[in-house]
Amino acid sequence: MIKEKPVLAFGRPYKRMGKSTVKISKGEYERLILEKHKDKLQFDNQICLKATIKEIDKKKLRWFLRKAKEERNYDIEPETPIKEALNRLNLIQDGKLTNTAILLFAKDPQKFFPQVKIRAGRLKGADGLDFIDMKVLEGTIPELREKAIKFIMDHVRHGVFFDANRRYDRWEYPLRAVEEVLNNALAHRDYFSNAEIQLSIYDDEIEVWNPGELLPPLRLDDLKKEHKSIPRNKFIAR
Repeated sequence: MIKEKPVLAFGRPYKRMGKSTVKISKGEYERLILEKHKDKLQFDNQICLKATIKEIDKKKLRWFLRKAKEERNYDIEPETPIKEALNRLNLIQDGKLTNTAILLFAKDPQKFFPQVKIRAGRLKGADGLDFIDMKVLEGTIPELREKAIKFIMDHVRHGVFFDANRRYDRWEYPLRAVEEVLNNALAHRDYFSNAEIQLSIYDDEIEVWNPGELLPPLRLDDLKKEHKSIPRNKFIAR
């Protein structure tokens, strides 16, 4: 199989398809260039040029380290000095913070990346012609996930049941599954895009949309069967 190699002629992008040369769109040309240089252009591993260690929220970092130690057996103590902890998490390159460090632990990540938001809406009916409620959620990636979960819990049905020994809750949607959908949207979105994640709650479904296509060679049909994980943002996903 011959790999796609875009070329420019008279200021327009083309590629070879078999024995023919065909014009391609600006979007496809940009995708091919990004794919060619993906190791150098990976968003989450790039240095956030204007960020300093003062941007990091110590409480957010220590909360993460406590959770990581409890759930993933990380060997970084929560009280580790900020710079040392970030170094051990591979979130400092050449002495400077990476984009991932800002997205996970900054006091104000939208100061650097205003596109990193979730636009959440509860829409009337199944067609979504009118808004019942709408919020723009901001914060770090963990905060965005928690705020989105709260927004969903505020707008879906919820029942309380009792048995002989305890009370338990039953939600219209399994919250663990919803959380995983949000995790995927935040971990695998295209952070080069200026678009925001969209969370839409209708009477009969929840829809989450995030900017970014599946990375080659994955296709939609592959998601319905066992397939390899190809994360767009390796450091965020990890």
